[in-house]
Amino acid sequence: MHVYRYPGKELVCRFKANTTIRLLDMAFSRDGRYLLLVGGIPDFRISIFDLEANKMLAFKPEVKLPCKATEYRKAKFNPGNDREFAILTDQAVFFYSMVEGFEGQLVEGDQQAAEEDKENYEVDQHDRLAVVEYRNENP
Repeated sequence: MHVYRYPGKELVCRFKANTTIRLLDMAFSRDGRYLLLVGGIPDFRISIFDLEANKMLAFKPEVKLPCKATEYRKAKFNPGNDREFAILTDQAVFFYSMVEGFEGQLVEGDQQAAEEDKENYEVDQHDRLAVVEYRNENP
């Protein structure tokens, strides 16, 4: 993928989309920092690229489209909060929030030594997506 700043067609960044074959949809956050990508067949991955940091955010666990591809309608960021977005389907609206997380791995030594000396830990920063589903029960 290539992202350009308009006008002037200045290349902002270039990266590989986090999907196998094609994308169903893309959406920019209001401030232009994040690009939401909704993957299509066969993986249906939801991924977000941070344009300022020039990196794909690593979500654990991996997040997939919450519906069948035929039920998917649109994805949009919350205009008031660039770390929240929604996915609209035929049956529901799914609200997502990006939450910063960390995962520690023991690099050397035993568990007790690592607890005493935090520098023995290698910290891997990742984000996770918290999701809330809303369905209108009274159509």
